[in-house]
Amino acid sequence: MYTQSLNGKIFSGIYKISHKNILELIDPVINDTVLYSYRFEKERLILDEIDLKGSFICDEGCSKIFEKIKK
Repeated sequence: MYTQSLNGKIFSGIYKISHKNILELIDPVINDTVLYSYRFEKERLILDEIDLKGSFICDEGCSKIFEKIKK
């Protein structure tokens, strides 16, 4: 489970991690799924938003999603 805040309300969602280094977040608020490619560099988790084909689409920092998972 992960949590996120929207308009002052806190919502919980589900995340799945695949064996192909894909993190899938299921957003309960908008009933949407966001995919991230993940990797570890030393002690840092690096996330890049991807589409269903695995192409990178993250044009802003993805560190916010790490904060959600950490909670």
